[in-house]
Amino acid sequence: MTDEKGPDELAAELQAAIDPVLKRLDESAQWRNQPNHPELARLAAQHARRDFWRLQEAFNLAAGFHPARDGWGRDGDLQLARGCVGPDGSLKVVNPKESERKWRVRPSDFIQWADTKGISVHPAVLHACRGGSAIPKPPSQVKATRVRQSQVELRSEKIQEFLGRLDQLSANYRWDRTRMPVTWDDVHRVFYRLYPDVKEVSPGTLAIDFKKSGARCAPGTPSKTRTVLEDLFQV
Repeated sequence: MTDEKGPDELAAELQAAIDPVLKRLDESAQWRNQPNHPELARLAAQHARRDFWRLQEAFNLAAGFHPARDGWGRDGDLQLARGCVGPDGSLKVVNPKESERKWRVRPSDFIQWADTKGISVHPAVLHACRGGSAIPKPPSQVKATRVRQSQVELRSEKIQEFLGRLDQLSANYRWDRTRMPVTWDDVHRVFYRLYPDVKEVSPGTLAIDFKKSGARCAPGTPSKTRTVLEDLFQV
């Protein structure tokens, strides 16, 4: 007699060894697309030690998903990010010229940006990134964040309205929003005369928001007692 095992016996032993591995992989795949991942605290602690996160990883962690999930956090997160990346954008991406899937951010920059945009970051991720000192924000801070965001959105809406009116009023002139013959102080003054209900920010901050929409002041333009904008808008 021989002690050698037949093909069927070997196949059975191999299958018995493989089954636990396949089971773990199936469980991992199942949880990967589920919020509140059971190993989120451990994953967040690992990622908190990195200098950079891929933006996709950041959004998934913020929403409580496995960072390697195929998705991008919550619905609308990627669309919002696209509108905030640029030379004067609020979202600091270290490699904006590469494809979106390769975009990288510093964890602290991402968390700060998410806070200003009203995007909640999972407490386990905050806890890991802030050395265990982070706790969910109290209701008063959440409310304040939402108020700031609504003010930003209102200002953005009125800037678009302002520029739309400007395009119409300046149609017969040899300049447009890309080379306005005024200074940013002039723009600031006229804008807040037209929209006094918008929370006032500095001329520099307002200029950054205008530039995101492609508006530019002509270089070297002096400020006058009465500007062309005041004449166009009759203010």
